[in-house]
Amino acid sequence: MWSRSDGAAAAVMRSTAFLALVAMVLLQGCGFHLRGDHALPEQISPVQITGIDRFSDFHRKLRFALMDNGIGIADGADARTQLVLQGYRGKEFVTALDQEGKAAEYELSRVVSFSLREKATGQVLVPSRQLERRSLYADAPLTGFGITLQRAEIVAQLEDQLVNDILSAISLSLR
Repeated sequence: MWSRSDGAAAAVMRSTAFLALVAMVLLQGCGFHLRGDHALPEQISPVQITGIDRFSDFHRKLRFALMDNGIGIADGADARTQLVLQGYRGKEFVTALDQEGKAAEYELSRVVSFSLREKATGQVLVPSRQLERRSLYADAPLTGFGITLQRAEIVAQLEDQLVNDILSAISLSLR
């Protein structure tokens, strides 16, 4: 039969399961996703990344993310496929003013269009699509200190999210 300790243990297990479920829902709701876990087919390897400065942070992040997912990178004739990036750009808008009419809050965004095609034949494997990520940040008018750092961190996060979005789109398109 059941004893009080069995009932208490069952209650603890139910509570733990409930808390794990709540944590999972909250993490998904805030946009959390595991990175580096994309089912990219080996058939696209090696990939040549074109259309963006190869020394840019965004190119570097994309290159490392592809390699972390088992995809080789090639710069020339050795490439099987081309990941064509177009229109990578950043935008910044003022979204709120303070009492003195000065900018108090900004919206940063990063936009990129991409497609994936076979290099030899030009066959489109993933049709062109545009991705955009946005984020808000507030100005600290009294100190002004840290705004540049905060902005740089947000830009880095937006780029990381775009890289993740590109890999997800490729993975879903080639299933």
